[in-house]
Amino acid sequence: MGIRRVKFPRSQGGLRTDWKDKSKPARVKITPSGSQKHHLIGDMAFSRTVISIEGTNSGFLFVESDQFERAQHQNGETWIPFDTEEFNHASEFLEVQFLPHRSGVLQGISAASKKVKSRLDFRKNPGSTVDDRVAELEKLVKTLEAENDALERKLAAERGLVADAIATGMIPSDLDLPFPLKHVVRLHNVFDGFCLEYKSDRSTLHLIEGNDTSSSKDAFTWTQRKVIKQIKERKLFVKFHSICWTPEGWKIETI
Repeated sequence: MGIRRVKFPRSQGGLRTDWKDKSKPARVKITPSGSQKHHLIGDMAFSRTVISIEGTNSGFLFVESDQFERAQHQNGETWIPFDTEEFNHASEFLEVQFLPHRSGVLQGISAASKKVKSRLDFRKNPGSTVDDRVAELEKLVKTLEAENDALERKLAAERGLVADAIATGMIPSDLDLPFPLKHVVRLHNVFDGFCLEYKSDRSTLHLIEGNDTSSSKDAFTWTQRKVIKQIKERKLFVKFHSICWTPEGWKIETI
């Protein structure tokens, strides 16, 4: 099927003329009704099928009416069929757009350092007084604190609950974790998160739970204790489900 290129009837001519570099996305802005301000929300791929949300690895996918008509409803959830190549294209685009934000903490520290050095250099503005510098530095501190808070939120969102525990001191930042922290995915049932550690000879699925047991001996829930018992007794099984849309309808293969 290949990757579609969405057309905007009222702007197609202008886009064809202005959007010449296929390798670079377009910036997307929102203009609220009645407002003259344009708010940047993210980037759009050249295919126009996916829009990233600034500062996250989430986004919007383009869906046509025939995809809605072929949607499948089961157990309170709706599955909309996507061409695999187009889906992978969207996934890769969102990941690439999010990459610069992964190093946001280090970039923020570097930028803050440059700002402080610049503000402290009296030689650039010999006419300013000490009081002027103090007031300017106080304003800078507030700005840097706000930027730091934003960067910490981004970092916590990427690494999930385990990173939250490290940030609050529950887990030491220098702790040698037995799993790759950057691959941890947040869970909403039983445990905090999990990650799949791949190796050529054997892969490991890590289930992760972070608790503060300083005031109690056991912070696990009843369900967690039952699952831990199943793991010890080798009664926890891993299944892989492949759900594909075929010309004959949905096909589910379980391994």
